[in-house]
Amino acid sequence: MTLKQRNYNKIFWALQILGWGSFFLLVFFTLKPEGGIVEKIIFYISMCIVGILPTSVLRFYLKITNSVNRFSFFNVVKIIVGVALAAFVMIRIPNQLGRLSRFFMDVLLDNPEFDITNSINEENRGPSYLGSIFLTVVWTVVYLIIKYFVRINSIRADRLQLKESIKQAQLNTLRGHLNPEFIVAALNSIKVLMRKDVSESRSLLTRLSEILRYSLIKNNVNTVSLKEELELVGSYDALTDVMSKPNLDIDCKLDNESLNLEIPPMLLVNLSELVTSNTNVEITSKQNIELRIEKKENFLIVIGDYEDFNLDETNQLAIQKIKQRLKLLYKENASFIRNATNNGFRITINLPITLNNLVKDERKE
Repeated sequence: MTLKQRNYNKIFWALQILGWGSFFLLVFFTLKPEGGIVEKIIFYISMCIVGILPTSVLRFYLKITNSVNRFSFFNVVKIIVGVALAAFVMIRIPNQLGRLSRFFMDVLLDNPEFDITNSINEENRGPSYLGSIFLTVVWTVVYLIIKYFVRINSIRADRLQLKESIKQAQLNTLRGHLNPEFIVAALNSIKVLMRKDVSESRSLLTRLSEILRYSLIKNNVNTVSLKEELELVGSYDALTDVMSKPNLDIDCKLDNESLNLEIPPMLLVNLSELVTSNTNVEITSKQNIELRIEKKENFLIVIGDYEDFNLDETNQLAIQKIKQRLKLLYKENASFIRNATNNGFRITINLPITLNNLVKDERKE
């Protein structure tokens, strides 16, 4: 039995006791039985058992016959048979309960003030059986309604969980990873540099290992602090200086208040890779990227100015992935805008600052 099933059983028994207890409490005050406190308590408990026991057996019958999971003629017949049997049990129980209650009264009391057997066991079977059928039908209808809503909520929860799993899978696919070509080019450049400057090559190798470790560690998180991302951009910029790729100059401008704000991991590096992965850029050329990060009201604004630069097909695909990733993380709360300038283009990304605007912010470090 799973935890969910155990919880459902606990809820069922709580509703059983509360429902029948409340109903027979009204009956108890209506009948106003005679006798002392012990006799009245035994009488009340006996009445509650009359309702709880048959309907609990009916629930067990409905479960083993699988009568409520799908609507069909045979299932309706099974339910009718179960209701009739439960009503029959309900009308037969009082006789046995009356004798059992009489036994306890004789044990607990020297001289009971009234005969509880006659109070529980009515002589007129016809009205009692009709009343039992009525109570059993009402209980069955309430049970089926609750069962229906529980099933609907369970299906809805499963769909939400499936939707969340699909969204997480999409995020894992779109998550910012380093371009493999960049890693190969960086290793080749460090290998060449080791013949000239071992100390500098070790430093660059350390920076590359930090970038790779950062990419792996932050693979399962949706946001990181801007301070961590800027440190990564610094290492990335240092590696591009020695690579046989376009010489990249990244100029980041921001205020200190924004350092603790959060952005998606690898976002700034992915924006920088638009230049290093572009096939139209000459290797010997100097490329400048100015990244301005500012806080405006409830948004963190990232502005990237690209000079003397045109996008190629690879860049277009990378931009589409960034857009899809932002949409999955922030829904409609974030925006990605690309505008042409006189000698290049500008990318403006608006990210909500408050974590409440995130669809889901999981930290699994």
